[in-house]
Amino acid sequence: MDQKQVAYIAGYLDAKGTFSIRKPQHTLLLSPSISITEGNKGMIEHLQGLLGGTIVPSKPKPRKKPIYQIWWGGRKAIAIACLLKPHLILKREQAEILSTFKLGNGTEEGMRQKVKQYIHIATLNKQKEIKHLRKVKRHGETFIELDGVLFQL
Repeated sequence: MDQKQVAYIAGYLDAKGTFSIRKPQHTLLLSPSISITEGNKGMIEHLQGLLGGTIVPSKPKPRKKPIYQIWWGGRKAIAIACLLKPHLILKREQAEILSTFKLGNGTEEGMRQKVKQYIHIATLNKQKEIKHLRKVKRHGETFIELDGVLFQL
């Protein structure tokens, strides 16, 4: 892939992409991911041809155009964040967080750091609600609750 293609994909991701760190069910570890949602199936297939990834079609809705999502997770998401980071403008800081994400650190301190990164990305995305994540104040201290597990900040 040449630099023009990398810059083009970065611009597309800047406009339509999402960087996230999620906690899959039945695990304590967080997982980085990148996704793009688009109505143009050809564009999604083109991205898959260049970067791999999984295409997920949306459930069809009456009188609505189909929507497709391409998704990259884990090490692939980290590699894409590293590749595109120099060309991103709006989402460069989010790519920076993903590019430094360490997989497989299940220690309490490692989890605390990942939760802080997760909150930072959500703040950058200006999301008001974060699924399965909330701040809790107890005895004058602030904690983050992630799927029932408390982490002190």
